[in-house]
Amino acid sequence: VTFARRTSTIDSLVMGHWDWGDRARAVALDPTERTYQNCYPGLGPTPACADDDRGVADEMMARRRERQTLGALDDLVQSLRDAREERKAVLVLSDGWRLYRQSGALGRRLHCRVPLPTAGTDPRTGRLTTQGHDPAANGDLARCDAERMDLASDDNEVTFRMLLDRANRANVSFYSLDPRGVVVFDTPLSQPQTGRQAPGQPTIPSAGVDATRLQARQRALRDLAAGTDGVAVLNTTDLEGGLTRIAADLSSYYLLGYYSTGKLDGRFHAITVRIKRPGVSVRARRGFLAASQAEIGRAAAVSPAGRATSESQATRVATVVASLNARVPETPFRLAVASIWTASHAPQWWAIGEFDNNDMWSAGAHATATILNAAGDTVATAQAPIAAGVRGFTLDLTGPSNGGPGDYRLQVRVQPKRGDVPGQQAEVAAPLPGTPGAVAAIVKRRGPSTGNRDVPSVDVRFRRTERIRVDVADVPGTTVFGRLLDRNGNPMRIPIAMVPAPDADGRLWQSAQLPLGPLAPGDFVLEISRSDTAAGASPELPTFVAFRVVP
Repeated sequence: VTFARRTSTIDSLVMGHWDWGDRARAVALDPTERTYQNCYPGLGPTPACADDDRGVADEMMARRRERQTLGALDDLVQSLRDAREERKAVLVLSDGWRLYRQSGALGRRLHCRVPLPTAGTDPRTGRLTTQGHDPAANGDLARCDAERMDLASDDNEVTFRMLLDRANRANVSFYSLDPRGVVVFDTPLSQPQTGRQAPGQPTIPSAGVDATRLQARQRALRDLAAGTDGVAVLNTTDLEGGLTRIAADLSSYYLLGYYSTGKLDGRFHAITVRIKRPGVSVRARRGFLAASQAEIGRAAAVSPAGRATSESQATRVATVVASLNARVPETPFRLAVASIWTASHAPQWWAIGEFDNNDMWSAGAHATATILNAAGDTVATAQAPIAAGVRGFTLDLTGPSNGGPGDYRLQVRVQPKRGDVPGQQAEVAAPLPGTPGAVAAIVKRRGPSTGNRDVPSVDVRFRRTERIRVDVADVPGTTVFGRLLDRNGNPMRIPIAMVPAPDADGRLWQSAQLPLGPLAPGDFVLEISRSDTAAGASPELPTFVAFRVVP
């Protein structure tokens, strides 16, 4: 999602679909809601049973929808927490929520029987079950009673406050907008109802009850925005003006960070922001909810699949991240190398070169690469022309199958086609791993500076307007996985998909591509691992590619 100051798109969407999300609009009920209506048809007392089930199905549906909405917002906050450290904004179009509290009336006796928990032992299997196990009982009614008791115990006021705390911790701000405009009554005249109307009971609630419900819904929208440093747009027909306020708020703020001296006590800590400039008011977050020692302990004890699985891997992550602090040489071209063992047990290297913006390369060049062993003997060579305007190149060098692992060196000489410019040479270490099939990665960048083309890159500093791509050679019979880690080796909730990508020579690669817009400036690591699809095969050690997102 790209933020822009133009608000007409959202404004036209809201104006054109003003009934979008209207809770009173006639929509198809899902199977669970239809089951509620079947269990509690709202027919009122009968000669056989004086219990009254009118209104039960409607309240259950309303409570369930509110639970689902708050749960979806909470899941969104948890997902955005790891997306980037910067401020995240969420525009919520809603008419608010009543924030249901616990209700003894909803959990009352119905059908002349007291609702009981359905957990018990299935006599057929001897195992615990939450399904009705009485063959003579109505299974749907037993499940409905269990869900009715569950929904009656909801306290969405508490759930809502926990959502605000999590949003503040995740640096997420909510901007709430009521698309109904100026609202007088909360309950629409077309409010659908299950079953019969109770004698003497009005179709819609009294003016006092309706006003109380309307105030509760609007208070929830205001609290959602105010509690997360957002803006609420309510009781106005000027939706474009409200969206303009939101756009101005999102584009005019300072992001201040500091190290708190407060304790990790799980309590709320207030924050006060003051400015010395007269005549200016400041709005900021009201505070933050500190993590507790127990929460930190639980985070540290996550399963191995959720973090770097060993001390050796954590050390390797720390090593590649530390390499980002090395000074990037200011040379006309930079050089890197990747090496693997092929399926035929032959060593293979890829020389990756990247040119700077020097005019010396404007006419193109010719590159020659050589692999030397520890004794200085030539093991493999390759050469290729480089077209004008190309900023990066790769050369494929394959050694003899009788070669062994060890220390090698890569020398590359590049001769510009301009006759008045001398050739350039660079050399880097090119060690060959001892494990056949080990993962080797080639980094590429794509963005405005590359003409929106994927170009091999040695410099692993990227801007957020660019996309990083990491290619690994495809090996038949294996599966390649990728995931994004932070600088400490902890996985981030940003999925990395590996997709096949054949090159111009017909060789197949597995490619991980990641747009960098969602990431904040900082250091990150792409972990790429390969496992054999054969049963019982152990996964290989992963390769870690560190990169830095710069402002």
